[in-house]
Amino acid sequence: MGEWFDPADETRVYRAIDMLDPELVKSLRKREVPCPSCGGTGAMPKRVRVTKEVPCPKDKALKELLDECEETGRIVAFAGFTGSVDRVTNICRREGWDVVRCDGRGFLVLPNLATAKKKDDEAAEESSAQVLYKEPLDYWANLLDHPRVAFVAHPESGGLSLTLVESRMAVFWSNSWKSEYRAQA
Repeated sequence: MGEWFDPADETRVYRAIDMLDPELVKSLRKREVPCPSCGGTGAMPKRVRVTKEVPCPKDKALKELLDECEETGRIVAFAGFTGSVDRVTNICRREGWDVVRCDGRGFLVLPNLATAKKKDDEAAEESSAQVLYKEPLDYWANLLDHPRVAFVAHPESGGLSLTLVESRMAVFWSNSWKSEYRAQA
């Protein structure tokens, strides 16, 4: 990696010279410096990001709302951030609800964790046991075969042009301030 410096004052350093006055550029000298990121090795250290959930009072509130919807077996939850959609999905699955998830990547049907555990005892983690259906909204509407289903969506993806009348309530979790996201939902 190169940098240019003024020989009269080596503390004046330039990383790019394309926007400088041509007369100033003629007086500068170039020198090689090690990359500040890799130290000249050309290899970058790998970093793994880990999401850590912390206790939140909204978790308990959502569980209470799920209990309220036990009779109808349907609830709609909108969350404005991917992490919030993940959290709501996980809570619903732990509480014994199947989830129809709708985010920017499309639809995904996830069975509750008890059903997932029965299907594959080794793969009972929250991120596993995904079951794909051709028609997720038919899964949602089938009250006989699927008695408890939560529709969890980002309001921009799942809040428009859908009629989810089977649910008696819609829950809003960590939404943005964009009112158009909540208007249709």
